[in-house]
Amino acid sequence: MKKQLLVISALMLVGTLASCGGGNHNPGAVSDSTVNPSTTSAETTSEGTSTASEGTSTTSEFTPEVTYPLLTVHLYQRYVDNDCSASLKKQFEDELVNQKAAVTKLNWVMGTGAQNEGVADYSADLGTYDAAHPAETIDVVLGAKANFAEDSYIVKNFATLKKADGSGNVTMSTTNGETTKTDRYIWIRNNTANLEALKVLLKGIVDYDWPEPVDPTSETTSEEPTSETTSETTSEETPSETTSETTSESEPVVLPALTVHLYAKFVNSTCSGELKAKFTKYLTDNNITITSLAWELGTETGKGSLYATEVENYDKAHTDATADVLLGIKGGVSGTYITDNFSIAKVKGNDVLMTTTSDSQGTNADRYIFVRNGSANDDAIGVLVLALGENLN
Repeated sequence: MKKQLLVISALMLVGTLASCGGGNHNPGAVSDSTVNPSTTSAETTSEGTSTASEGTSTTSEFTPEVTYPLLTVHLYQRYVDNDCSASLKKQFEDELVNQKAAVTKLNWVMGTGAQNEGVADYSADLGTYDAAHPAETIDVVLGAKANFAEDSYIVKNFATLKKADGSGNVTMSTTNGETTKTDRYIWIRNNTANLEALKVLLKGIVDYDWPEPVDPTSETTSEEPTSETTSETTSEETPSETTSETTSESEPVVLPALTVHLYAKFVNSTCSGELKAKFTKYLTDNNITITSLAWELGTETGKGSLYATEVENYDKAHTDATADVLLGIKGGVSGTYITDNFSIAKVKGNDVLMTTTSDSQGTNADRYIFVRNGSANDDAIGVLVLALGENLN
């Protein structure tokens, strides 16, 4: 990664980053009640978690021009209630009708964990489901977002859907009761055999057009190579410009010392280790070195104002290495040492969110990243926000 990118990221931080039916992050299209709904032969299991639909887009007046194989969709019940599930399913079925298509069988599966089930347990549930349905394993997961461990079932077997230009994850809206999230990800099984049916699903719920592969010969077919061109590209030439540019891209970047302090009420020791591992992996992947990294898990488990006092005391005891970044806070710090010395990290004007887990508070996907005002370590802070921030697009 070039130093320029880091500087730009840091400047963005200090300067600037809806329901199931809509939103402004590639939301699911609102189901049109004027579209003739598809009739399904629906069969609900005794557990009430899975709806299996045969010939999903078939109606008495509709004959599909193409039929795709079995498709299994799994939903994270913590962020998707039954009404939202039904709305998403209808959007998919409406799109099938729109494209004159059908799926041989649709398994639309609502998770069965507790409403506050953490991401680790949900990931394990996915593995359990697949083990119980080896011939009908999950193709796509809807409603999950938070940081899963690198060795979790979902990370090993699925990948988040990326925007067509590769700039970040596609997001969707989900609703559970009165809670609406507009930043959920879509997780697709690696090497799924049902990509064509998935394309229809994605078009229906987030209006996503799967990028078609580019034919590498399409731009050069119209021009025949000339003898002159051939003579200029003989094997005797060394592509020096390309080589030097590639080298500059991979040149190591060294950034100053960084101190990160974590709110113990919302970050337990396991979560702290996972966050640190994610950050250090990001550094390694991008050939970045932090001169000295202090990663301090606090001890305060009380309200935010008490944690602010803990941070103040820490800074007084470490005047040569005060905290640059605070992780795990959301509210309760107004008029304290934190609000006097730190600000919520922003990218394009949006507060940067992250996920933390603690024994007493469970998993929270709405924590903020607080960064010190006027820090001398803006570049290093910017890298950490890029590594841990979850709504940067």
